[in-house]
Amino acid sequence: MLSFQSFNKMTNLNGATLIYNGLYAIFSARENVYAHLAKSFYGSFVPNALREEINFLIDYAALIGDSGRELTTAVGCYCEAAGNIISENTDSLEFEYNRLFVGPARLIAPPYESVYRTATRLVMGETMFDVKRAYREIDMEIRNTLREPEDHIAIELEYLAELQKRCLTALEEHDIHELRRIVNLEITFLEDHLLRWVPEFCQRIKEGSRMDFFKALAEVLVLLIKKDHEILEGLTVTLDRDEENTFSVNLSQTKKGG
Repeated sequence: MLSFQSFNKMTNLNGATLIYNGLYAIFSARENVYAHLAKSFYGSFVPNALREEINFLIDYAALIGDSGRELTTAVGCYCEAAGNIISENTDSLEFEYNRLFVGPARLIAPPYESVYRTATRLVMGETMFDVKRAYREIDMEIRNTLREPEDHIAIELEYLAELQKRCLTALEEHDIHELRRIVNLEITFLEDHLLRWVPEFCQRIKEGSRMDFFKALAEVLVLLIKKDHEILEGLTVTLDRDEENTFSVNLSQTKKGG
């Protein structure tokens, strides 16, 4: 579990400044990571962007350190596989993406929560309406250019990226109540949705893909959501234990990242 002591080791600071900088680094990194994963599961593979966004995963793995060794190893495999793709033609990547997630043949790994969590195993089931309610609760605007059901993995990952952005805003505004609320929303969403279907989804990818890139992407995703759930639970303990008045007063003297 990522604890107050872990933040201290990372930032070499104390007190509220320590908590602020640690949290800001965590939420910033996760916003980038979830946005990158959402793009990947949308099938957006632009070599230059992929090369740049790989660094988000490397930075996040370094940030969580020894507590995320499995994730660090998976990120290394993903970066190696992505590096091989970048140096080659991306047509094979797009072909494999379609074979896994789009069709026209029977899908290897349908990217929809409803397929894994409803009795009919069909798209547009009850879980789709559940996630839509979660999106509406934060007034999230869905940029669904592919016209996919709202429980598509990429859209659920976009929701998580948006929550990181909301956490950063709460930090900047020194609003610890809002920060706790958003963190709890993310814990609930992970527990009620992603953690319930993504492991099976990723297992199908790892068993059915012909490319190391997608196998590594699946391993990163499943380890990431498990580690992030653990981290978030640790953050709630840290926030609840902190003396709110001291935290708020010191934050007013603290600049972002400094």
